[in-house]
Parts: sequence; structure tokens; C-alpha cells
Amino acid sequence: MIKIPKSNAIVHGRKGLKASYYQLPDVLNGMTLATATFTSEHGQSTIGDRPRIYYVVKGKGKFIINGETVLAASGDVIIIPPKATYNLWPIGKKIEIFLISELLSL
Repeated sequence: MIKIPKSNAIVHGRKGLKASYYQLPDVLNGMTLATATFTSEHGQSTIGDRPRIYYVVKGKGKFIINGETVLAASGDVIIIPPKATYNLWPIGKKIEIFLISELLSL
């Protein structure tokens, strides 16, 4: 069993983003779990060899994944495939997400 207390989370913020990251380097060849609130654009990103899984906790958002637009709302899961290029925006004031991804460099 592994427990990572909130006090060990890596807190990151920038304009339009407030997030807490939990690094799990020894789980499934390295994983990052994160909670994040976006109030503006995520910024375009291309991911590696593993999918990223977003669970929308609260709010609505627009994802553009490899040029395809996907709208998401509370309770939806968005799976971004390996090697994909994507971006996301909140619809309204903010979107709160839970992220499961490959180990991110923070």
C-alpha cells in the first residue's frame, strides 16, 4: 500500500491554472495524478506513449484532440490517445479536472 499525503503534493500555479500533482514513479512505470482548476486555456501539448485520462469533476470544457473538438461536462471522462496533440478550455468561469497520466516532468 502507498499513501501520499496532501502535504507531499507538488502545488503548481500559473495564470489560469491551479493544480496539485502527485508523482508515483514506482507505479505502472511512472504515473502522475493531478487535480486542477482551469480558468483559461491549458495550452497546446503533445503527449508521449501513454494515454492521458481526464475526469471532469465540475464545470464544462472544450477539448481539441488532434483537431477534433470534444465538449465535456461534470462526470465525463476524456481519454487522450498516445502521441496526440491537444488543448483544453473551460466553458464558463472554470473547469475542475482529475488527471491520470504518464509521469510528468515538473
